[in-house]
Amino acid sequence: MHLVNMPKVRVKKYSRGWVVERQFKTWYGKKYWKHIESVSGIDDQPWYYKNMGFAIDEAKKHFGWDLYQGQSRHT
Repeated sequence: MHLVNMPKVRVKKYSRGWVVERQFKTWYGKKYWKHIESVSGIDDQPWYYKNMGFAIDEAKKHFGWDLYQGQSRHT
């Protein structure tokens, strides 16, 4: 079994902590990264994790929930 059309995801270190980001593409082909977890009520503010392990664990839960629901919240 192989995953097809899976978006690129990364965990990046910032000065305030670790952020889980997904790669998006504009209609004209430019690629950019955007966080997938936000502070409650503030979509422009990413959620910072204390360490990389917490960020990866939460990302796995996030994608697992999307798979369980049968739809993606980030399309």
